[in-house]
Amino acid sequence: MFVSLHLSPQSRGAAEDLDVIERVIEQATDAERHGVAAVCLTEHHLAGYNGYTDPFVLGGYLAAKFTTAHVAVTVALVPRHHPVTLVGRCNLLDLLTKGKCFVAFGSGFRSPVETGPFGAADVDVTQLTNERIDAMLRIWEWDETTSEAVEISTITDQGTLGARVSPSSFRPRRPLVGRATTTDETIRATAARGMPVVFGTWASPDGSSPTKLALYRDALYAGGFDDETVESCLDWAVFTVPFILGRDERAAKLRFEDYRAGAVLGPFSERTDLQWSAEWTGRESGKAGIALTCSPQQLVDHVGESIDAGARGIRLMPIQVASCAEDQGEMLDLVYREVLPHLSPEPLPTPNADPLVTAARSAASWSPTDDQHDHHNVPREKETTDV
Repeated sequence: MFVSLHLSPQSRGAAEDLDVIERVIEQATDAERHGVAAVCLTEHHLAGYNGYTDPFVLGGYLAAKFTTAHVAVTVALVPRHHPVTLVGRCNLLDLLTKGKCFVAFGSGFRSPVETGPFGAADVDVTQLTNERIDAMLRIWEWDETTSEAVEISTITDQGTLGARVSPSSFRPRRPLVGRATTTDETIRATAARGMPVVFGTWASPDGSSPTKLALYRDALYAGGFDDETVESCLDWAVFTVPFILGRDERAAKLRFEDYRAGAVLGPFSERTDLQWSAEWTGRESGKAGIALTCSPQQLVDHVGESIDAGARGIRLMPIQVASCAEDQGEMLDLVYREVLPHLSPEPLPTPNADPLVTAARSAASWSPTDDQHDHHNVPREKETTDV
């Protein structure tokens, strides 16, 4: 079982920003020590809804601290990035982690609060996301030495790519990238491309999670991919378990009530005329509403249902609101002491580098000896004692 931990705390203002980021770094490194296979970071740009905002920058920082844990971006908001830029950011993270990263693409919230500043309030973000993912995959497949330039054409982008995007990825061809989705059509399409899917919550209202997992698995096997691709996809085909955890069920329910009351304590909560403040409150209340309110054993049993259905991994998402940040440390301690030991978590496999790039890198770092200089008739500078 591969257990990943999603960290996306809120910050209510400039006074909290640094503390929030430092706490995430501490929690991420602590998670690795307790056997968590991957730390999941996400992307939100406004109102402190995600205290660190940029998962690629923070992921690169964590890469220098991790030994076994992978960095997962769940999700990268495709409508916020030009395809060439996002390819380069994924490649760089792949290199910094030595291939121990995963990036799931998504369209993000349709909220005017998030889309308006980017001039995308009236853009069909689903179409834009699909077109930009298509463009990125074509960029990764492109061989600049043998192929013509890549035309990039979406409802917002027009351009021609005539040189390679640098840096390259660590893994062969491209980093491990996938799609966050809950629709059957996109699940099939993602599997047909040999890419992992990050599903929604395991406890879906309609109980369709096992069916969606089977749909993805069947479509993946039908694609005729090599074993390494199939295994990587199945390792990262994960569902999310948002949870509010207490020592027992009663303590969890009390914590839930505290969260629900604290959800309104976003920045400027007294300003009901501020659209983004009202949206903060709505999101926080919504997250608490879908969370599994449980004891450690109930969380173990819930994750066990996904294991029984064939899932190899799970994304644990501790729910907190900004006013209750200290509670997350207590919940994580319960996870490490009373949940993970029952799940027997394993590290994710170490990925292989692109063998052609590895060979080229070795050749580029080769330095001839003095004897080899002589052998190749390379003249050496004449020694002199003249002043």
